[in-house]
Parts: sequence; structure tokens; C-alpha cells
Amino acid sequence: MEKKVIKKPSDSRLERVLGFLALDVLALVCFGFGGSNGLNFLRVIGISVALFLYPYFRYHVMDFRSKKGPIPAFIALFLLGFSYYWVTYYSSAILYGILFNLITSLGFIGFFILGGAFRQINELKREYIALAILGSLALLVLISGVYSLFRYGPFYVARFSGLVYYFDGVVFPIASEGKLLDGFMFREASLAVCKLPAFILACSGVGLFAMKPEKSNWRFFTLLAFAGLGVIDLLLVPFLSGLVFLVLVYLVMGMHRLIQIKLPGEANEAKRNKIAKVLFFILLGLAGLITFIFLLDTALGEANSFLRKIPLLFKDGEPRQFGTLIVGIEDAIGAAFFSTRGGVRSFNFLTFLFGANAVDASGTRLSVYNTQFFEFTIFYQNGFLGFAGLLFLIFFGIYHGHRFLEKGEGLPCQRMAFVGMLLGIFLFLSFNNDEIPLKHAYGIDEFFSYHSSLLVPISRSSTFLLASFLLGFVYTPDVKREEETQEEKKEAPAPAINEEQKEAFQHE
Repeated sequence: MEKKVIKKPSDSRLERVLGFLALDVLALVCFGFGGSNGLNFLRVIGISVALFLYPYFRYHVMDFRSKKGPIPAFIALFLLGFSYYWVTYYSSAILYGILFNLITSLGFIGFFILGGAFRQINELKREYIALAILGSLALLVLISGVYSLFRYGPFYVARFSGLVYYFDGVVFPIASEGKLLDGFMFREASLAVCKLPAFILACSGVGLFAMKPEKSNWRFFTLLAFAGLGVIDLLLVPFLSGLVFLVLVYLVMGMHRLIQIKLPGEANEAKRNKIAKVLFFILLGLAGLITFIFLLDTALGEANSFLRKIPLLFKDGEPRQFGTLIVGIEDAIGAAFFSTRGGVRSFNFLTFLFGANAVDASGTRLSVYNTQFFEFTIFYQNGFLGFAGLLFLIFFGIYHGHRFLEKGEGLPCQRMAFVGMLLGIFLFLSFNNDEIPLKHAYGIDEFFSYHSSLLVPISRSSTFLLASFLLGFVYTPDVKREEETQEEKKEAPAPAINEEQKEAFQHE
């Protein structure tokens, strides 16, 4: 019986049209065009384009000998967009809430599909994809950066440290804010949100580790210019937290490149994979241990908490600096664990699995837990299932990011730049997330940057859509595909090696 195989779609005109349409959508998402409402339109367009490009994605990830595929990733992405919290958040218009959540979840899956499909479109070079992402981020950083310099001047965080201003009778520290282009308006927002695009742009510079100016020519200096713009924008504030995490990203990617140089070629592939596997399971064990500690301590309650008995974190029942962070995390987890009625707290299985209730019995929205660690914010908003899905996606990205660097096609510098941006997003949001970044409430009802409140969730942001795309792009299936039957192999001419493949071989 002849084995059925998946043939790669081949229509150059269709590839060119759909490929560049998807690039336009990706560039507009990275730019944050149209604010929150504009992002919803881009999600719908991205989902539509992903349906047309699905045959390319299917060719990239599916194999009749492998039953796994990307289905677990699809489920995890769906859980990040759809939860009980977000359904109840729109309790005044429940059908709108369900529709909005479906669009968000399908948007994540659609951009994941776009990322995988892009790797199989012959008419779309890797340079075009990189330019769409980096060019749009650079334009956003340039516009916001120039406006910030005009309003605050250079190095204003250091110059105006301790100074405040008054807005509607409320005190605001100057050094804690920046200018954010939200839709078609500039807003005052926290530095963690304002400087995230510059940070991601600067992370792309890790691709320079795999390049030499005399061999790479324009690619080296183009990437240097993009990454340099991100670094300069961070320095002109200066945003010290972002610079620290940027150094960490460069150290991690630099160590990976050093290992490739010291243990080159296929002969040392087993050694490189062994090092990566050891580090992978160490990180997996740490993540599991930290999660278990927080879940157990929250379940025990404040009276029986063992973390509150540690003098380094708490003194006489009052939290120290790090203790305050722990209290915030456990409050967020506790809001999903328990519900309170008549002053009695009880375990709520529904909210534990699918996210906390966003409103109380009177229909009033409850407090938003802003933990700075996006993983635990997701636990509060999406429940344990969404949190577990997020952890799966994090280690999914680590595993396939390593495989992409080792076995992916294209130039090593391009592969490192994509993985570096994905790593940067994860590290930054793991310690610097801010769900309530907007400083002032004026103009939040403006159409192209509509916010129903000061809440600007990271799970509804353009950054998560970019991360979904990058996850799909670095996804490298384990099983090799049998592309053709033996008869087709005999008849098929030898494929020509294009210029990009030649350069990839030279770099390797």
C-alpha cells in the first residue's frame, strides 16, 4: 500500500500576494496600529490570512507518522485568550465578551500558524520577515523616543529623580513614566510598557554574534542600526531595568554561540544537545518547585503561611521589599483559589481552573492584581489551566528555540535574532510586567485606542501576538517528513540552491 504524503503547495503568485499581505499585518501589529480596537481588526485579518496559508503550515509541521503536531500549543494558546475572568469582565455585554475572547484566542493560533507557514513560502525571504518586524518596531521606537526627548529631555529619569507633578490634584513622579503611542494619541504610561518595544528591538542585536562585517555586508550594518536604535532609546531615559535584562539576553545567547563555536559540526551535536537538555530540565524543575511553593503557601492561608515566617521576607508580620512581591503574587493566586460570600472564604473549583470572577455580586468590577510577574497575572486571569498552558508554551519555546538554532534553515544570524527577541519578551515580562500602566484616565474612550478602564492586559497586547508568531516561526518538528514517493524523487530535478542557502552554508 502506497503511503500518502503531504505535498508542498506551489503557486508563486498566491505565495507572493498572501505572503506580503501577512507581512503587512505583522508589521502593523508590531507598530501597535490603531490601539486596542485596531488590534482587534488586525487579529481578524491575521486569522483570515492564516486560513489561506494553512496548507503551507500543514506541510511544515504535519507528518502522517507523527500524531502529536502542534495541537498542545493550539490548546495552550486558546486558553490564554479565553477564560472565565474575561467572560465576566464584559458582564454588561456577555455575547460581546464571548466574541471578543474567541477573536483573541483564534488570533494567537492564527499568528502561530503564520509563523510556521512563513518558513515554507519560497517567495518570502527571511530578510523581508525580519525587516517587517524590526522596521515597524524601529518606527514606533523612533516616534515615541523623539516625542519623549521633546517633552522630557535626555536622561530625565536621572535628572528628575524625586521630582513630581500634579494632575487633577494627584501626585505623579516624573521619573516613573514615559510617552506611549497608543492608537493615534500619546499617553503617559509606566516605563515598563513604554520601553518594551525598544527592548525587543535591542534584543535582535544578538544576531550580530553570528556575523562578520566583511562577510555579511549590508545585513550586519542594518541589524546593527536597528538594535542600536533600541539600545540608544533605553540609554537616553535611562531605563536601568531594561538594560539589565538586555545584558542577560546577550549573555545567554552569547553562551549559546560560544558553545557552537567550541563544539562545532554534527560530530559534537550530541554534546551540545546534552548540555541543552541538562539546562532545560534544571529550569523545568525550578519552575515546578516555585509554582508548587506558591500554590501550597496560598492554600495554607496567611495564618499558616511558611513564607511569612522567613525573616528575610517578613518582619513582625510586615512584608519587606521582596515580601511585598510575594504578598502580591499570593493575593492574585488566592483570588482564583477562593471566593468569599458573607465573610466566609471557600475554595472555588470553577475560578481555580478558568480564572477569577472579574465582578462581585453587585456587578462591580473587582480589584486588578498587578504582580509584575506575568505568569501569576495569567494565573489570576486565566486560572490554573491557562497558567499551565503558559508554562507549556514557555518550555515549548525553549525546546524548539534550541532546535531552531541547531537545525533551522536560513542564516545563523537571522535565527539568533528571532530567538533573541522571543527570549527577551519572556524575560522582560517575567519581572517587569505592568497591567495598569496608564497614568491618567483622560481620553481612554477615544475610538482607536479605546480602553474600558486603565487596565491594559499584556495577554491582549500586540506583544503577545508577536510572541505567538515567533513561537510558530521557531517551531521545528522532531519527525522528518517523507516529502515524495520514490517515483516522484526519480522524476524530480535536483533543486537549485539559491543565494540565501549558499550564504547559510558559508556561515555554518
